[in-house]
Amino acid sequence: MDTGQGGHRRMFCPACGQANGDQGKFCVGCGHNLAQYQVPAPAVPQPEPILPPKVPVDPFGNPFVAPVPPPAAAPATPEPLASTQTASAPTPPIMEHLISSTPPPSPPPVPSIPVAPPAVFQAPVPAPAKSSGIAGLLIWLLLGIAAGGCGAYLVIHEKAASASAPSH
Repeated sequence: MDTGQGGHRRMFCPACGQANGDQGKFCVGCGHNLAQYQVPAPAVPQPEPILPPKVPVDPFGNPFVAPVPPPAAAPATPEPLASTQTASAPTPPIMEHLISSTPPPSPPPVPSIPVAPPAVFQAPVPAPAKSSGIAGLLIWLLLGIAAGGCGAYLVIHEKAASASAPSH
């Protein structure tokens, strides 16, 4: 093989010596098979595509999220409280019924509010239709145009009939 003008490679046929292009399978001069003499072009290594990391998905196609562990549990044994209250301190009145057998104080009475009976719904009565207004005006306008058109037709038809009638 030889490199010709423009950097293109040429192959010479071993049978007849004719110059051929480097991609020709047969000689252009004698038809000899050149495929067995061709050297394959070196393969250019292709870089591996960078893919995002695979995220595991559930059967519905949603990304799987690892379960979050529960927070650390509180100690099971309660700590003893320091006694800051002396025996002579009074118990609040609202909690007294929990300690003693007296009933809890009753809440103050709530004043009653009079409620009126519900009103009966009545549908509004539609107002009588007025003949005046835009709709009435349009109707009268259309009737006037129709009457004028009929009158014009009769006048034209009568003139045409009188023109075609023999005069005596």
